Amino acid sequence: MIKARGIARDGQRPLALFGLSGENVTRLMAGEPISVNLADIGLPDIQIVIVGGRTEQALAEQLGRHWNIPRPPGGQDRPLPPPPTPGVPCAYGCGTSTGWRWYRRVGWQRICAAKAPAGAVARGEFVPDEAHVDRQDGSR
Repeated sequence: MIKARGIARDGQRPLALFGLSGENVTRLMAGEPISVNLADIGLPDIQIVIVGGRTEQALAEQLGRHWNIPRPPGGQDRPLPPPPTPGVPCAYGCGTSTGWRWYRRVGWQRICAAKAPAGAVARGEFVPDEAHVDRQDGSR
């Protein structure tokens, strides 16, 4: 990562510049936030945190996990998942479901983890029953 300071185009305001390498982006997308203190580049002592994710929901979950920042109201790209319902069959008929999967056309459906596509948890499209996330009934 490259960090630098400068002056904004108006010639008045200080400017903080950050350059991310491919490795930085890979780490961000893997859920590893980048933290920088502006004092390191001669600006006021303010901590900046950069997070990455495929969806706003994934970003919100990461903020909640690392810094206990609640999700802003209305900032969701889909409704919250329902509470866990153990013992309900998988929608694919292959056994007992283990979580909720988001489908744009039909909403949340119960499926087993084996039917969740790769990366679905990171994208917020599959929420396992044991996940500590906000639920429709107000539980976590």
